[in-house]
Amino acid sequence: MTYFDKIRQKPHKLSTVLMTLISIWLIGAILIVGLSLNISWRLEEMGVAINDSGSLRKRVFHIMMLASNQEPEADILHEVSNFKKVAEQLRDIPEQNFFDHQRHNKLNLEISRIEIALDQFIQKQRAGFPISTIEYRQTAEQLANQISGVVAIIEQDNTESIERLRILQMLLIIMALLSAVASSRLLRRLVILPLNQLYRGIDHLTQGRLGTQVSVELNNEFATVADGFNIMSARLKELYDHLEDKVADKTQALSQRNEELLFLYETTTLIQNATDQEALMTQFLQKIVEYGNAQSGSIRLLNKNRHQLEILAEENLPDIIKDANHCNILNHCYCGKGLYEGNFVIHKRGDRDNSARLLCQDYISDYLVTIPIHHMDEKLGVITLYFETEDALTEELAQLIETVTAQFAMALVKIRLTALDKQLAILEERNHLAQGLHDSIAQSLAFIKMQLPLLERALTEENHPLQQQTLSFIKEGIEECYLDIRELLSNFRVRIAQGSFANTIHSVIERFEHQYHLTVKSHITSMIDLSPEAQLQAIFILQEALSNIRKHAQASEVSVTITQDEKIFQMIIADNGVGFDLAQLNEFEKQGHLGTKIMRERIQKVGGELQFKQNIPQGTVVDVTIQRSI
Repeated sequence: MTYFDKIRQKPHKLSTVLMTLISIWLIGAILIVGLSLNISWRLEEMGVAINDSGSLRKRVFHIMMLASNQEPEADILHEVSNFKKVAEQLRDIPEQNFFDHQRHNKLNLEISRIEIALDQFIQKQRAGFPISTIEYRQTAEQLANQISGVVAIIEQDNTESIERLRILQMLLIIMALLSAVASSRLLRRLVILPLNQLYRGIDHLTQGRLGTQVSVELNNEFATVADGFNIMSARLKELYDHLEDKVADKTQALSQRNEELLFLYETTTLIQNATDQEALMTQFLQKIVEYGNAQSGSIRLLNKNRHQLEILAEENLPDIIKDANHCNILNHCYCGKGLYEGNFVIHKRGDRDNSARLLCQDYISDYLVTIPIHHMDEKLGVITLYFETEDALTEELAQLIETVTAQFAMALVKIRLTALDKQLAILEERNHLAQGLHDSIAQSLAFIKMQLPLLERALTEENHPLQQQTLSFIKEGIEECYLDIRELLSNFRVRIAQGSFANTIHSVIERFEHQYHLTVKSHITSMIDLSPEAQLQAIFILQEALSNIRKHAQASEVSVTITQDEKIFQMIIADNGVGFDLAQLNEFEKQGHLGTKIMRERIQKVGGELQFKQNIPQGTVVDVTIQRSI
């Protein structure tokens, strides 16, 4: 568990205390302010009630004035009704608006007495009893005094409400003062003093006093921070005390890493540039033995035909091991067993296998390591390294050797495939050469051979005209054979320089014009972008088409047009010769004549299309189309 995990598990006491105090203060403040607002609302309502009750005195005098002046009864009753409405509003004041509920009852009782007294006086006045002015005045004063009593009841309750409001305000002031004092003391004890301790510790660290410890006599977050500071300070002192060792270890690790990178770079460069299998194995083994500080080593490749491992590279290997035939047998040595175990295996001298004669246990070192060489599911061979001590082969070194061995296996497969490709290319070109010889030189020689019996008969019969004719035919056949040989040699000497495909085509056309005195009209796009293989096959097809024109077309005009767009390369060779019949062409292809079969084979290599068409009004058109690789 890390230090920060411990922090998360500890209770946050400082924050709890602060939140608790804030909550208590907030609740108290809300409670006091709420009570104050409630009292203020009561005072406001009671103020309205005092105004209403005060207006009752004015209404009493107004009623008495109307009655004494013998005003209409309806006006008097209307004023009495208004008086009672106001009295009813006073009677409807909620009981909870009074701090003393007895005052509410007393208020209602006084209002009822006022209403009764007023009703009795109005009834007496309406009954027609004589009422003097003095009696009007006395009745008005009596009712006004009673109304003053009602006002006094309300004012008495208001006075009590104001006193309570002042008490609440004083409590709020006292609570604010106490909160300020308590906050100051708590802030000093819980925050300022611990922070000062930490500041002093930080100051000591900046002065170079590593290992300084701070003490916070509290069990809260600052104590946790102090513990973290103490751990950091102790760790800094430890790091500083062992700095040289740390630097040395880091330098050694970086040096080892650089050696690994250099080894990887050198082996990767060697593998990527390798073209010869023997040289690759020798240099690769030297690098592994040197980098791994091995006593010796060998590379054995599997001979599947003989079911044996053959030593093709070795480094410091004793002659008795190299010359031991049974060491090459798969099941008679650790190397053969390591090939089929399929992973990195370490063999110790003490782990003797009595089922076979293992020379490496007697003549090499105590530790033998086998690294199988395989590519995908194909087993190629095994690398064997010999060490004097077990510690010499670390896990990192083993992984590194396995990594470069996998690349080494791919390089071996690549070299073998390259050799096979070269062999296949040579075989294909030999086949094309043989077909070319068959189409040209063989036919010329066959024609000459046919003329020899005629020449012998002419000599026997002493037929001089036939002799001259036969000799002329033989001379033409030899000349044709000579031209065919020159043409074949010229065609197979064609090489395409980098970026000069169009120039190579121009040179082929110019050589054709010079040798056979035929004019070729050419229109060739200068910017041609084809793969090297497609360029080579296009030139061979052009040469074969021009050769067929020379041999068979009897043409006086030849044109070569090469165009290219984003997707297609197209080459059209046309002549105005005798042309051909398509059915006859197919028959000739089956017999292998005219070189058309060779042309189709070449175009198939690059995934193109070849068409033979009749030219209008006469002649032949060869249309070559190749899809560009975007």
